[in-house]
Amino acid sequence: MIKYVSFKDVPLNEATSLWNDCFSDYLIPIKMSEVDLTHRLSTLHLSPTNSLIAQTDHHLTGIMLYGNHSINEEKIAWIGGMGVHPDYRRHGVAKGLIQEAICTSKDLNVNRLLLEVICGNKHAEALYRQLGFQVLNYVSFCKGKLRATWENKVDLHLKERRVDNELWQHQKAKTTWQNLFISRGNLLELIIEQQAVGYLYCSELAQEGQVKAVTIKQLVLYSDATHLVEATLSCLYEKYGEIDLNVSNFDCEWPITTELISLGLTEELRQIQMELLL
Repeated sequence: MIKYVSFKDVPLNEATSLWNDCFSDYLIPIKMSEVDLTHRLSTLHLSPTNSLIAQTDHHLTGIMLYGNHSINEEKIAWIGGMGVHPDYRRHGVAKGLIQEAICTSKDLNVNRLLLEVICGNKHAEALYRQLGFQVLNYVSFCKGKLRATWENKVDLHLKERRVDNELWQHQKAKTTWQNLFISRGNLLELIIEQQAVGYLYCSELAQEGQVKAVTIKQLVLYSDATHLVEATLSCLYEKYGEIDLNVSNFDCEWPITTELISLGLTEELRQIQMELLL
């Protein structure tokens, strides 16, 4: 019999060990320390209370991280990682965890429940479809390095800005949960001749006091001027130097994504973003 308990009621070391077991043979292994797992919960606005651990005959057999938030008067929720221990797969653990997430979402009056699945993970995709999820879009994770060769021909510069209601409205409809303003990041407005032409939302990875990588979560232009993408990257190079650059879960069909790849970034991973309307 499968029992589901709140993540907060399981010792952190046991939850972390379970996470690592569940993802040890995943398409892309995601090993975490206790600090990493705690950081994921806090920075991605995930709820230790509503996240769940599955138990089968007193063994920890599955984990599901969950968060919910109101965005532009719509309540959405996200499954921010779910895995099943290799010894307990095909025994209904994953299905049960998703069903619990659906029940929690209904109790919280959530309008949409979101998740991502790596392209090629056919078993997981089939399960989500069986439970009523539909494809929302395909998203790419791209990597590269900031380069001195990128040019800023329009004298664009970056200006720090606080997130406000106006910018909430500019977030693209299919932006993934982990890229929304509810996750931690730095907001930089794109300025040309004292006029805002868009914004950049990004996060930094620092080691020993030095920024080693920057991840772009959102790049929004207020017009279709994709030539501003190169100018934006040039500004990031001026700010950080030649460090690693990641672009997280951009819609594959966005012109900005195409432009980023044309500028030399490489697609490392493609996922399907799926949603369940409640």
